Amino acid sequence: MKKTLRCLLVEDSESDAMLLIATLETAGYDLVFERVQTGPDMRAALENREWDVVFCDYVMPAFSAPAAYGVFKETQLEIPFIIVSGEIGEDVAVEALKLGADDYVLKQNLKRLMPTLERALQDRDDRKRARRAERALAQSEERFRLMIEQVLDYAIFMLDPAGRVTTWNAGAKNIHGYAAGGIMGQPFSNFYAPEDVAAGKPAALLNEARLNGRILDEGWSVRKDGSRFWAQVTLTTTKDELGQLRGFTAITHDLTERRQAEDERHQIESKLRQAQKLEAIGQLAAGIAHEINTPIQYAEHNLRFIQESFADLKQLLDHHQILLLAAEAGNIPPDLLREVRRLLDQVQGGSLVGEIPVAIEEALQGTERIAKIVKAMKEFSHPGTGNKDKPVATNINQAIESTITVARNEWKYVADMVTEFDSAMPPVPLFAGEFNQVILNLLVNAAHAIAERLGKNNRTKGTITVSTRRDNGWVEVRVCDTGAGIPEAVRHRIFEPFFTTKGVGQGTGQGLALARSVIVERHQGELRFETEMNQGTCFIIRLPLNPSGVAKSAPPKKIL
Repeated sequence: MKKTLRCLLVEDSESDAMLLIATLETAGYDLVFERVQTGPDMRAALENREWDVVFCDYVMPAFSAPAAYGVFKETQLEIPFIIVSGEIGEDVAVEALKLGADDYVLKQNLKRLMPTLERALQDRDDRKRARRAERALAQSEERFRLMIEQVLDYAIFMLDPAGRVTTWNAGAKNIHGYAAGGIMGQPFSNFYAPEDVAAGKPAALLNEARLNGRILDEGWSVRKDGSRFWAQVTLTTTKDELGQLRGFTAITHDLTERRQAEDERHQIESKLRQAQKLEAIGQLAAGIAHEINTPIQYAEHNLRFIQESFADLKQLLDHHQILLLAAEAGNIPPDLLREVRRLLDQVQGGSLVGEIPVAIEEALQGTERIAKIVKAMKEFSHPGTGNKDKPVATNINQAIESTITVARNEWKYVADMVTEFDSAMPPVPLFAGEFNQVILNLLVNAAHAIAERLGKNNRTKGTITVSTRRDNGWVEVRVCDTGAGIPEAVRHRIFEPFFTTKGVGQGTGQGLALARSVIVERHQGELRFETEMNQGTCFIIRLPLNPSGVAKSAPPKKIL
């Protein structure tokens, strides 16, 4: 199928024009053409019809190629302008191209016409596409600029390679407090507190962005009036086509409300943990009292025995004193000797000499048991005076042992306790009081699960096994029971706040939810479980030995 080509011929020779037309038709074009010889005719033709190309002779009696190009240029048409001349020297050809002509062809060498035309048409199409792309880009940039300027929730601005402000949107004015006229050209460090500037933080952020392309940071930022707000700042480098740094795009989001909400949530969780601890202590009080009462009664019984035996011993001692004085005087009454013998037989006959040491030993064992329980209670309730916002290196085996002791009355009737502690365990960074509460919750849950499986009238016992081991940079604690197991239908919900499978009044549903909060959020650790119906459940706690080095709980600043 022939291609239509609309040609405007600026030519004084009709024969030359026909030769040009014949060449184009031979090449397969279906021509629509008009021939003009003067400026007015050319202007009228350009204004009244659409053309694909203009072929122009260089020298004509009343017109010339430079004059014709002048008329053509006025129309601002994006079509090829090709000079076709019988005689044109190199200097004239160069001059024609300088005028703006797309190319030239000699009439005696029309075999160059088709390649020249096709290249010119291709260049025209490329220019059109480029201009359309430029216009689309300009429109897109304008829309984007208008959109950015209207954003109020985010400060969006540009920095030059030295970190000075070059653009400023309405959100930046709203968040930082600077009008555009007052901040242009000012350094990025204007948005940071003096101590951060002195520490080199703004410069460090820009440098990290240069090295990595993008950086995300959270921290305190400063407004124009000096007030501070918690901000998330993203710095992204912009580069030219050669990869050279053009500057930075900075996006600041005011997260003060979110931080306040998080702080409030942490305070509520802290109060919940404290309330649960007090509740646990209250629940354990009766059991602890019972645990202490038994050795107290044991010690009291032995001490009363010693007290009663002391009277006989004192009477014997007094008579020995009298006997000694009589012996010194050389006159020992026979009655005195008989009384001393009687008292001695009474003391020896009652086996006081053998029983009193045993009673003392048993009393000491009772007081040692009481001391152990009191010490465990103290360690459970007040595990240290460390910074509440910073974990303290703790003997985790001892912390667990103390909690087991405190909770003994909760589990001793339904389970045997087995401990498998790694004796080489290094100190572990802990919020010890909160960790103890987690272990207590797991022990109580384990005891309840075993009791549920055994039933009320079963005289057998289950087993609770608590173990610790080191796993490279982590510490693993397992609390396993031989209880009823967790039903599959509720396994996905056991860490939800207020969810409980216990009866009304037997559980608040906060224990495991707070346990996850303590282990995952406070300790940057992991808490999961393995369970099998009628076989038991094992809760696995994993804690990092170096919390600051745990990737999944990264600090506020991170490189993306």
